[in-house]
Amino acid sequence: MLKATVDRLATPFAKHWRGQNALFPTIVFSVLGITLLVTFIPVQANSLLAGAVMLLVCTILIWQIVGTWRAITTNLGSFGDPMASWLAYGALAVAIAATGFQVLDQYAGKFSKPAYWKENLPIPKLLVSKDGFAIHINGEINFTTNTALLNTIAKFPNAKTVTLASEGGLIYAARALANTIIAKNLDTKVIKQCASACTIVFMAGNHRTIGKAAKLGFHRYKFEIQNPIRKASLNDEQKKDIEFFRERGASETFLQQAFKAAHINLWYPDKEMLILEGVVTER
Repeated sequence: MLKATVDRLATPFAKHWRGQNALFPTIVFSVLGITLLVTFIPVQANSLLAGAVMLLVCTILIWQIVGTWRAITTNLGSFGDPMASWLAYGALAVAIAATGFQVLDQYAGKFSKPAYWKENLPIPKLLVSKDGFAIHINGEINFTTNTALLNTIAKFPNAKTVTLASEGGLIYAARALANTIIAKNLDTKVIKQCASACTIVFMAGNHRTIGKAAKLGFHRYKFEIQNPIRKASLNDEQKKDIEFFRERGASETFLQQAFKAAHINLWYPDKEMLILEGVVTER
């Protein structure tokens, strides 16, 4: 009974492998349908599970390529529709691309497609005060933000201050912004909130000020998805920014506390402490 059930379930897969299915069912179900399911496999935090997913999707891709290629050969050999063969080639290209992204996702511990799209977003236009002295950076920090800042500085060379309103973003992008602010000898200011990676940008200011209701949020570093490579570098990345904070004047007392808070429960020190411990330079 069990063997008969297994044989019945395995038959469609075996027929595809031998190229015995018609091309259109092969394209729709065996290639595009299964590829769609593959894209929904989540990125695994455990490295062994991530490796298992990579092996699985590569095995599926080989099965798709071999079976589809054999079906195409059969179709062309029996004077079938050449257009169907070209559609099958296109479907295989989609499957190869989707599998490649899935493997990259699992290996890197992140979603490579959204990361790629974000890095290719149009350069935003930053708001500038009427007198041209203050440049405003609002929202998520990514690599387009630094390009936008450089473009804005070129148009407003008399700018003196960068005001920040952000809950964070990419650490590497924040460091690029910090380097630009230091190079241009700009001040930084927060009126409402600056958290996570945004605080790296804030610390780059020559003079650093905050408004009465402003909040600066700090936490220990955490990658959303772990793999051995990223996990090994996590402490190193945090140490780099601790050293940067130290160089910019933050006290040891502050540094011991700032990077202890949980990623989902940020630490918001009061204004007096920020001034006392060298984070905020002016009242």
